[in-house]
Amino acid sequence: MVCLRQKEHMGDAVSVTEMQSEGGAAGAAHGALLGGALTTTFTASQGLLLMIPDMYKIAGELIPL
Repeated sequence: MVCLRQKEHMGDAVSVTEMQSEGGAAGAAHGALLGGALTTTFTASQGLLLMIPDMYKIAGELIPL
């Protein structure tokens, strides 16, 4: 896992994290969303298939991703 912290133009800290697996990335995105962070994830089509269980959970909780 690689984590980079930088400041944006408004002075807020931005964190970029590179995960090892798509399941871990979806779980980390879910946890960050529950904590109130603005979160996004980028993956290939095969990775999206591995994220399906977490995506159903996020959608069921009506959390925007």
